[in-house]
Amino acid sequence: MDKLWKCLATDYRSSDELFIWLTGQVRIKDQHALSPEAFRHIFIHKLPSLPPEKITMHALTLFQQLCNMARASGEEDVEAAAASMDYLWKIALCADNTGK
Repeated sequence: MDKLWKCLATDYRSSDELFIWLTGQVRIKDQHALSPEAFRHIFIHKLPSLPPEKITMHALTLFQQLCNMARASGEEDVEAAAASMDYLWKIALCADNTGK
């Protein structure tokens, strides 16, 4: 997952395609191409590695879906909750407003 992320998520031409595909994988519960551990890794480590000022709407949608997935698991994951809130604040404070 790390190599795929490094190649696609950091390239502005392909990153949204990756985020769209990952969001679809989260939404389709019966056909996960990735394990729950991989989604957790993306949620806690990979998404927060993206500069918050450059976050796209597709990346934000993926973030939201992974937040929902973490909450729906029913397990209290303090690390995931802390990471998600910290990153959400960074997005709120630093994101460029590209909507016109």
